[in-house]
Amino acid sequence: MTPSERIGVIGRGYALGNQIRANDDPIFHYIIENPPPDRDLFEGLKYRRALGDGQTAVSIAVEASQAALDAANLSAPDVDMLLGSVSVGQYSAPNALAAVHADLKLPDRCRVIALNTEYTAFLDGLKLAHDLIGSGSIGRAP
Repeated sequence: MTPSERIGVIGRGYALGNQIRANDDPIFHYIIENPPPDRDLFEGLKYRRALGDGQTAVSIAVEASQAALDAANLSAPDVDMLLGSVSVGQYSAPNALAAVHADLKLPDRCRVIALNTEYTAFLDGLKLAHDLIGSGSIGRAP
């Protein structure tokens, strides 16, 4: 790779659950009345997003991925590898990222690598993509 060839993020996308829940939402009453260990994980947020009717973790991952492809002016055939994770998926294996691959109609040659690394999946994906692109193994990875 020459100095003029740079690896970078050329598109990004996101998707959120359609349902908004405030701290007084009835779903949180049990937690308020029966404080669990690590309750502090529920402090500090005023509103939370949740999946709305008809939404799934896969559908919002597909929406976010498609937005990133559109922002990068790319289409499914341009993608060499799909990196990431869909959590919490319907099954532990294969990761629901396989369903994202199918719904985006990515090419058969596009490999799926699920990064089940909890809080660091985004950074891990960037690092892995950078290393794979830098080595010439792949050209693009959303």
